[in-house]
Amino acid sequence: MGAPDFEFRADLLDQSNEIVLVLDPDTGEIVYGNATAMDVLGYDEEDLLGTSITTVTGFDDVESWAEHLPQDEDADHRGENEFVRSDGERIPVEASVSRTTRDGEDYIVVLVRDITERKERESELRRQKERFEQLFETAGTIMVVLDEEGFIERINDRGSKRLGYERGELVGEHWFETVVPDDVEPEVQSIFEGITTGERGGVDGHTNYVETKDGTRRFVQWHNTPIHEGDEVVGILSSGIDITERKRNEDELERYESFVKSAKDVILSIDDDGFFSYVSPASNSVLGYDPDDLRGTSALDYVHPEEKSEAESGLRSTVDGDGDDVTREFRFQRSDGTWIWVEAICTGCRGGGSDDVGIAILRDITERKEYERELAHQRDALEVLNEVVRHDIRNQLQLVTAYAGMLEGDLEGENQEYAATIRESGQNAIEVTRTARDLAATMIADERVASISLRHAVESPLEQVRSAYSDAVFVVDGAIPDVAVAADEMLESVFRNLLQNAVQHNDKAVPRVEISATVDDVATVHVADNGPGVREDMKDDVFGAGETGLKSDSTGLGLYLVNTLVDRYGGTVHVRDNDPDGAIFDIELPLAE
Repeated sequence: MGAPDFEFRADLLDQSNEIVLVLDPDTGEIVYGNATAMDVLGYDEEDLLGTSITTVTGFDDVESWAEHLPQDEDADHRGENEFVRSDGERIPVEASVSRTTRDGEDYIVVLVRDITERKERESELRRQKERFEQLFETAGTIMVVLDEEGFIERINDRGSKRLGYERGELVGEHWFETVVPDDVEPEVQSIFEGITTGERGGVDGHTNYVETKDGTRRFVQWHNTPIHEGDEVVGILSSGIDITERKRNEDELERYESFVKSAKDVILSIDDDGFFSYVSPASNSVLGYDPDDLRGTSALDYVHPEEKSEAESGLRSTVDGDGDDVTREFRFQRSDGTWIWVEAICTGCRGGGSDDVGIAILRDITERKEYERELAHQRDALEVLNEVVRHDIRNQLQLVTAYAGMLEGDLEGENQEYAATIRESGQNAIEVTRTARDLAATMIADERVASISLRHAVESPLEQVRSAYSDAVFVVDGAIPDVAVAADEMLESVFRNLLQNAVQHNDKAVPRVEISATVDDVATVHVADNGPGVREDMKDDVFGAGETGLKSDSTGLGLYLVNTLVDRYGGTVHVRDNDPDGAIFDIELPLAE
């Protein structure tokens, strides 16, 4: 069979980007090939024409090739195959095989398209898909694919486990209804809708809480990417990093920074050389320095020379890392040159990735120091007063009462009454000095509470007062319990003053005082008298300094001392009405441990 006459359309075929081959259906030889065929297959026209189709298709023989030929002109076989170039290289092609008749002769027309680039793209897409699958499943983050309505299409194993579910429990469920807490849903929904509607692209770095199957909240940072089909967004790929611990640490750091910045005390960090590496904003108000002015300077540069040695020892203990808190008090020079007293509490803090070796808190204690000095002056003055009361005034009053007693025995009538009044007033004055002495001792003494026998603290002053007031009747109702109470030796002064008060303020011809005591969780002592009692409007004020009672020259120091001492012991004292007359003082004292 000769070559067909295709010259009438040769120009058109040569311009085609597809390979055009015309075959003899009986022999399978190529009788025509266009320019694209020559170029792609690497043949000259002389070499290509007359070559068997099996040479360029890779079929073993013509018979196997013939099996793929259409049987009539209306049939058209299409498929993908490989063609072999003249140099042996195989190229993927898409071929269409059909029959045609020319001048009464049958021919096979093969139209071939080189699909190398398409195959490479498909191969690259497959590789990308495989990489995506691998990354999706092995990523150390939560990976989830949502459709445009928010239903979960895919989620990786790590993501489902992080949320506390099996993967099958999540796929097909609605993301917002399953894992997004109600209080954050509006915010997350807004982002989701913005991406799915195309109003915004991907959203990177957004954070929100998710809720696990057991109700635990985890804080996740998301990277959201829209999934497109053409121009349409059909879903979202979200990658989430669980930053719950980081969020907790950041919140704690923010709270700490807020505390440091708002603290009224100055908070400092100290490096290994004893220099300030951090200074809190309170340095402006407390020390008069901007934090930047102090940072990088030595702590000892601001300490008063008289306290520098003590401050240096504390700083050295902190820098050397002894481990214990170190407290020092010293004068610190402000920016204006004035000195203030500060209390510095230093704590070692080596490690943690920082060069700091210690943290110090500086508190302005200038007012406290001034108050302590004032108290010291008052204590010195009270000690002098106590000595004067105990010796000078008391000795003079004892002489007055002694001489008045001598005159009382020698005088008669009105003069004898005057002498008796002088003697009684002197005795009362002696009791006042004793109370003043006890009060001064109370204010001077250490406030530490010891353990004292209640029975001795009651019976000892009872015998003294009974001897001093022979015209009064003192009755003990039952035995005073022999228990130890939390008090000190001044407890005797409490009961002595109460017993004296019961007699001195009594308006009966024969004053009667009854003492009783009980023990439960506390020890309670009752001192009852038959005097005029205490007015209702005076019961809250009777223990104030300077309060006076019926026909009494007392200054009221006695009951004030009683209240002061009992309060120091952690107890209480109250007054109530006696029946039918008088008052009852109830004293509650804690038991000694």
